[in-house]
Amino acid sequence: SRAKEYLETAAEKYNDAYAGYRLGTLYSNKSSDLYDSAKSIRYYELGAKNGSVPATIALAEKYAFGDEAAGIKPNKSKAIGVLENYADSNEIEIYELLGRVYLLSFDDDRPNYLKAKDAFEKVLEINCDYYKEGYIEHFLGYACYMESDYGEYDEAIKYLMIADRNGYCSYSSVLGHICKELHDRDGSYDLHQIMNYFDNAYREETINLFHEYHQKLLHLLLFVFFFLNH
Repeated sequence: SRAKEYLETAAEKYNDAYAGYRLGTLYSNKSSDLYDSAKSIRYYELGAKNGSVPATIALAEKYAFGDEAAGIKPNKSKAIGVLENYADSNEIEIYELLGRVYLLSFDDDRPNYLKAKDAFEKVLEINCDYYKEGYIEHFLGYACYMESDYGEYDEAIKYLMIADRNGYCSYSSVLGHICKELHDRDGSYDLHQIMNYFDNAYREETINLFHEYHQKLLHLLLFVFFFLNH
C-alpha cells in the first residue's frame, strides 16, 4: 500500500525511528497477509537503532525468548545488549524487561540476580504506580532472596508479601520456605499463614499433587493436625 511505501522510505532513507517500529509491528502480525518475521526483525532493528523505545523492547523480547519463525534462538546476552543501550533513558518498560531477562541470564557463569534487583528497584523509583501493585514486587522479592545472605531475608519478605497479597503468587513458595525456616528457628510466623503461601503457589502454578509445593503444604497440614490433636 502507499502508506507502507511511505513508512519504508521514512525508515530506510530518513532513519525515522517511529516508522521502523510501525513496520516491525506491521510485519510481525501473524493474522496479516503482510506477515514476514524476517522483515519484522529488520525494521525493529532499524527502529531501535534510531531511538525507538517500543522497537527496542519488541526486538529485545524476540532475542530474549526467541522467534522460531524468524530463525532466532533465545539469546539473553543479545537481548541485554539491546536493552542496556537505553539503560540511562529512565524508560520504565526498558528496566522492567531488563530485570526479567537478568533473572534468566548469567554473567561469567553467575546468575544476574543483583542486576535484576537493581533494575526492578529502578522501576519502583521511577514510577511505583505504573504497574499494578505486586507485579514488580514479586520479581524483586525473588531477586532479593537469591542475593541475600543466609537468614537475612527482610527485603525479600517485604516484597514477596506485597506480591502475595495482590495475587502475584509465582514466588509465594519462596515466601513459604523463608517463613517456615524462620518459624523453625525462633517461632516467628504463623503456620497457618505459611500454609497459605504454599497453597497460593500451588494454585498459581496449577501443578500436580506430587509437586514439591504441594508436598510441602501436605507436610505442614499433617504437622498442624498432629499439633492440634496432641
